[in-house]
Amino acid sequence: MNVERYELLMIKALEIQQLRIEIRNKLRCIGGNITANELSSRFFDNDSAKKAFSLLSAKVDIENASHVRGKLKYNDVDIYLHQYPTDLGSKAMKEVLNDISIKSVLDA
Repeated sequence: MNVERYELLMIKALEIQQLRIEIRNKLRCIGGNITANELSSRFFDNDSAKKAFSLLSAKVDIENASHVRGKLKYNDVDIYLHQYPTDLGSKAMKEVLNDISIKSVLDA
């Protein structure tokens, strides 16, 4: 019985360490793709943000929501937007990043 528990303990510890490495790599990617001004002001070029949402829509679900105008869903992540899914630009990008930041991703 101890053998199985110890094996599970070690594999889960290794999986957690792997996740930490993956998170660190993703944070580096974020850091390499946002300027200091964008990070502090959350001001983005509207045309580029619209194009980015257009590309992103192939990877995430963006839909209408009843209590707000839109909702972005990625796996288990739900982000509620104050813009309609057909009108997502720099303001919606700011909302997405602010919501994520509140959850400590950009502050790590």
